[in-house]
Amino acid sequence: MGFHKSTNAMSDPDRRHMLEAIRRNRPPAARLPEIPAFATAGEAALRERFVEKVRQAGGEVLEALEDALAAVLHPLLPAQWASTVPGLAGPVPLETVDDPHVLADLEALVCPARLGVAENGAVWLDDEALGHRAAAFLVEHLIVVLDGRHLVADLHEAYARLAPTWQGFGLWVAGPSKTADIEQTLVHGIHGPRRFTVVLRIP
Repeated sequence: MGFHKSTNAMSDPDRRHMLEAIRRNRPPAARLPEIPAFATAGEAALRERFVEKVRQAGGEVLEALEDALAAVLHPLLPAQWASTVPGLAGPVPLETVDDPHVLADLEALVCPARLGVAENGAVWLDDEALGHRAAAFLVEHLIVVLDGRHLVADLHEAYARLAPTWQGFGLWVAGPSKTADIEQTLVHGIHGPRRFTVVLRIP
């Protein structure tokens, strides 16, 4: 099958004429809107709302004192698990993984979240927190450790907090992976973890 040059191609003078017309009729620049600072609830109220939203999304929330994290996590950990939490090493070392196929049998991933959003129960995970990007999507049970002092009211406040240390990659996680597209039947684990647990560290 041969190819032929289209006879309908725009000529250079026509292209220049069109672009000049677009420039002449371009609307004037407008300032971006100012995002108001919404009233923030107290720490206890933020925590209560965050817990409520995580559970509504199908996740679980546990609380752990600073020195009791290992004890709270122990019952959740299966045979094949990995961790990026400082001081907590799992049997699967993510730093040595080059091929994400190796993570196909990963049962649990324990990782720290930068912050949590009370508005929707989402947590922010970046490259440093994940250790390996694929792990958060291939794992069966995603366990997020979040400092209870790192809760914000909404996404406006969240992005303002993240902006100074933006790394270029990150994702919001709110509950386990789920879909109800097929016959309106809710199924977990379609595109990611079947279970999602947040462990709130309480000082």
